[in-house]
Amino acid sequence: MTSRNPLPHPCVRAALCALFLGAAGASFAADPVAADPVAVPPGADTAAQAPSEPAAPAATPGRPEVSPALMLRAAKLVYDRDVARARAANSIDETSDSSRRIHATAQRLIVQAIRVSPTVPWTLALTVENEAMPVAYCLPGGRIIASSALVDRMRLTDAELAAVLAHAMGHAIAGHDAEEAIVRLKRMPDGIAADPNRTVLNLAEILAQLVHKDPHTVDAERVADSISLDLLLRAGIDPHAAVEAWRKVARAGGTVPPSFLALNPTWSSRIDDLDAAIPAAIRAYQASLVAPPAPAAAPKEAKKRKPASG
Repeated sequence: MTSRNPLPHPCVRAALCALFLGAAGASFAADPVAADPVAVPPGADTAAQAPSEPAAPAATPGRPEVSPALMLRAAKLVYDRDVARARAANSIDETSDSSRRIHATAQRLIVQAIRVSPTVPWTLALTVENEAMPVAYCLPGGRIIASSALVDRMRLTDAELAAVLAHAMGHAIAGHDAEEAIVRLKRMPDGIAADPNRTVLNLAEILAQLVHKDPHTVDAERVADSISLDLLLRAGIDPHAAVEAWRKVARAGGTVPPSFLALNPTWSSRIDDLDAAIPAAIRAYQASLVAPPAPAAAPKEAKKRKPASG
């Protein structure tokens, strides 16, 4: 398994605002869900357009740039293929308690992702697969594939499950897979084809490789960890659950087929680093809740006395 090219380590707030295509300098128009998590059932896939953004620089003649819409089409193609594969294997889990817990937790986090970045709405599309290995990945645009083993094998509590899903979402929020896909696409002789449908197919193949086989770098993992803490806090979940979640991930192990741990590699001080980052994450979150002081009201003009009647 080859490691991805090292990615920059942006601050958490910047990463939350630069979703999916930071390298392309564009924002996506994606499928949103309603802000109210009860209004949209888990698994629903709705669509709307994000506010328009400034036009991107002109593309090189004969080699057009990758548009946000093409990236989202490619991500949807990967998701649809994975769902079709799971359905053909009769491994989609829609009824178990584990599946219900994963859906409810992901829905709770996606609502917060939408509120953090309202100009880049997310799709509430999630498929839970009855799989022995713990798996969780989030494609550009917010489509999520997870396995019931997150609950059945790792025995995660609801808060710990939220930490694992928030981490997977953190990679999509930071744009790790989208940025790397564009880099690899531009290296291909015919990656960005004149026919946009061919470009989508090429992108889909790269994204599938990234989410299924290629591990993230340590820098990318640190960014996703930081974003996950922010999402947990916004969802009203104790961020300390992330520490125990990663202990359980490490104990669950698994490399073949690539599991959550294989695609999100750990390092010797990861749990200590995550634990040490929590106080700063709490302070940053609390600071974001402080409303700016209201402007002082202009003094009211004193009423003139009426002259006394004679």
